[in-house]
Amino acid sequence: MGNAQYKLYYFEFKFRAETIRFIFEAAGKPYEDIRFAQSKWPEYKNESPFGTAPYLEISNGSQTLKLGESIAIARYVARKFKLAGKSDEESAIVDMYADLITDLMNQMVRIIVEKDEGKKKQEQDKLQNELVPKCFQLFDDRIAQSKSGYFVPCETTWHKISTFTLSNSIVK
Repeated sequence: MGNAQYKLYYFEFKFRAETIRFIFEAAGKPYEDIRFAQSKWPEYKNESPFGTAPYLEISNGSQTLKLGESIAIARYVARKFKLAGKSDEESAIVDMYADLITDLMNQMVRIIVEKDEGKKKQEQDKLQNELVPKCFQLFDDRIAQSKSGYFVPCETTWHKISTFTLSNSIVK
């Protein structure tokens, strides 16, 4: 889809679509960022491939492709815009660390929806004191191992963008 037009659909907040937005920005590629209130979701839900958000609509002339699932979308646009590593091996490394971030984000969601305040506090403590430090230690180890100052020799990858998004979420 050479001269494609992109429309990203998501709620009025950042979370699962933010990495995708940053990939478009890092690549300098135009896209339409369609944000809507949760109350408007029923108007968009049937257009989404899985009835979930975010989803990306890619149009090129008479062809239209809709992708669901935030990580699938991020991988697609990262590969499309050359932000996924320079080889299959680099891409696999980038994906591996990005999936680690996804695991942390999923843990954050579980904490947010947890109703039991005691369990919520326990899970928050585990996230802050065990999971996040372990994750960032793995990042540091990989950067040291690569000897390039980056996860992989190419400087900007979607994993780096995803790490920034996660860090921003944790700080807030």
